[in-house]
Amino acid sequence: MVGVALSGAAASLAWAQFGGLGKIKLPKKLDKIIPKTKETGPSQKDTPETGASASGSLEISMMAPDVAPPGGSLNVVLTGKALSEGMSLNFSCVGSQFSPASVKVENPTRAVARVNVPLGAQDGPCGINVKYLQTKELFRIASSSDIPVVLASVMYLGEGEMNLMDAMMKMGQAATKQMQQSNWQEKGGEEAPPQGLMLAPDTVKFMDQGQLVFEKPISSVKGIGEMMMNGKPAGLFRIVFTDGKIYNFGASGQGSDESGTVKFIRRKLGK
Repeated sequence: MVGVALSGAAASLAWAQFGGLGKIKLPKKLDKIIPKTKETGPSQKDTPETGASASGSLEISMMAPDVAPPGGSLNVVLTGKALSEGMSLNFSCVGSQFSPASVKVENPTRAVARVNVPLGAQDGPCGINVKYLQTKELFRIASSSDIPVVLASVMYLGEGEMNLMDAMMKMGQAATKQMQQSNWQEKGGEEAPPQGLMLAPDTVKFMDQGQLVFEKPISSVKGIGEMMMNGKPAGLFRIVFTDGKIYNFGASGQGSDESGTVKFIRRKLGK
């Protein structure tokens, strides 16, 4: 048989509900029957991990550079403590959320993240999430940043005049090559050499598997033309320079009024 001692309001309520039972004599010294327990707060194991102040917990205190434009591609040095391989890192920016292409931890206080900012990211601060932690805003997006924009998804198709069918065939070949390179990296292959259309404040250039295709001042860009199929963008465009050179490219955005990539390039080049 188990005895239960009630006191105060609880006892009054119980007595009101079971008032017909008569008086019950309780022992004077309940501590001999029900030992007193020592009140303790929740143990450290029971509290959720915050990582904010515990010794040895992961923390990022600084990023450098701490600003990039939409489409920017750069190495960001992370400074903190308890940094480790395999840690998850996510940028939560205005209009876009993304993770670095890679994070290389050099030691527990320093790591280097390869960051490719999406074209859709908008100017403003970015919250940084590391594992279960959300840090203060250590990074921001600014269209005015002079960090070069790298459009790695843009594929080089060749130089000179090119009709639609030839351009589509070359785009298929370039896409296959790009996919094979991506699969190689995922299986632990070497990091791919610089690739894509690169827009700096004063110059535009294209790197194809680490090889420079061209580099020209932005002031020499004459125009940008987009190939159409049935009145819709075919995902193909060309950049024409004042010296008569024409370079052809493939990009995403088929089916829309104008591909987002081409819109972005026009805006960056002032065309």
